[in-house]
Amino acid sequence: MAWGGAMLLSAWGLYLILRIGPLNKPATSRDKWFMDPFVWVVGVSLVLGIYVWVRIAQNVWATAVQLGAIGVVEVFLIVATVVVGLLMMLAEWVAPPAFFQVLGFKRFPVFILLVGWAMIASALPVSVGYHDVRFVTVAANSAAPATLDRAETPTSLLVRWLQHLPSGSFGPGPSGARRGIPLVLVSTAGGGVKAAYWTSLVLDCVLQQRPVAPPCRDRASGRDETDQVLAGSGASGGSFGLATYVAHAARSLPDPTDGENWVAARLGGDYLAAELAWEVAVELPRAFMRFSPGMDRAEVSERAWQQSWESGPWTPSWGHATWSTSPAEDHGPMTEGFFAQWERGGSPGGRPVPLLLLNGTSVANGCRFNTSALDGNGNDHGAPPGQAPVAPCPSNDAVEGAPPPDPVLSATIDLEDFLCGVGDERRVDVRLSSAVMLSARFPFVSPSGRIRACGAPQQATFVVDGGYLDNSGAASI
Repeated sequence: MAWGGAMLLSAWGLYLILRIGPLNKPATSRDKWFMDPFVWVVGVSLVLGIYVWVRIAQNVWATAVQLGAIGVVEVFLIVATVVVGLLMMLAEWVAPPAFFQVLGFKRFPVFILLVGWAMIASALPVSVGYHDVRFVTVAANSAAPATLDRAETPTSLLVRWLQHLPSGSFGPGPSGARRGIPLVLVSTAGGGVKAAYWTSLVLDCVLQQRPVAPPCRDRASGRDETDQVLAGSGASGGSFGLATYVAHAARSLPDPTDGENWVAARLGGDYLAAELAWEVAVELPRAFMRFSPGMDRAEVSERAWQQSWESGPWTPSWGHATWSTSPAEDHGPMTEGFFAQWERGGSPGGRPVPLLLLNGTSVANGCRFNTSALDGNGNDHGAPPGQAPVAPCPSNDAVEGAPPPDPVLSATIDLEDFLCGVGDERRVDVRLSSAVMLSARFPFVSPSGRIRACGAPQQATFVVDGGYLDNSGAASI
């Protein structure tokens, strides 16, 4: 934000200096155009805009941290103003081509040409699957099984929870009476990174052995009580907070931020800036030129979340102004398989984790999109091989030739039904960051995520923010 504001103030400051300074003298001929302060302002603004554009294309995450979300918007508006101004000058100062003069145009038809260009570009082929959800895949002929061997039912979920309770949980208490243990269900609403931060902070306060917030630290029980949580349901930012807490609690090694505010280290970044920068600097030109940048803005956000687990949120510094690269690679706990984490928590010696219900919304029919290990619609792993894909919501009717489903969550589409083979590859999992993004895709900031059906790749489901259907997360829990 500070850098973007500095650019804005610099552009206007230069303009004012030139307007009142010695350069503000009328030019006597066209060879004195460089003395016009307007030319200086336009030139400096274009140079700064091109520099920022190149930096975003090279390292969108570091550049976005330097600018901040507001700074990104400021730079975009500066460049857009200059470009629109130059187009207006073109329309006024350049005679239209002969063809347009014959049609009666007295000015260069900039607007008509832009509209025509946009219409032609919209009909051109683009990279297939640009906004597809990222799956963890293996070769179709691979013997590796799907990560999720069996989706959970409410019964199997409760049995697993009971089996992983600490020994003696139900033994006699100090008075000799049989004691119980709380079964905790969590629902958390959406609300951007603020909702994510407070979700993780409250769960840390209530459940962790050493909470990071001082008021909670004085009342801590002295033991990790995460295993008392059966399931947590969220939407949008609430889902982000749930996944962040579970990733923290499930680590086999102590978190390097223990003793510090790990919540701030993982969720203290500006995750909107990178996504916004990619949208205005890369995807907006892509709408006219149809090039393939390699990743969409949803993936940019996912990688920004992943980066927070590697080195924490980036802090802008003068060193970031130099040319530096940050390879777009998948590292850290947020890149772990969503279903793999659940499977490992249920294995002997694994750290049990709560069932995550990350709620999205299906665009086509307004149904719940359930990202969890729970079989919500009664179709474990979709249709049998060779048959049609699972019946679409809202009816959740049985697939022809298959036993009728027994839905747990009405009007629901399950992500686990899409763990299957499509073309030359098999989907076996999604990264934790991708699972969260399925619950937090808020158009037009984030694109809807496309998931092709297993038995019919031409059919697709498009997923957006869970807040469109239920922003509280309470319905699923």
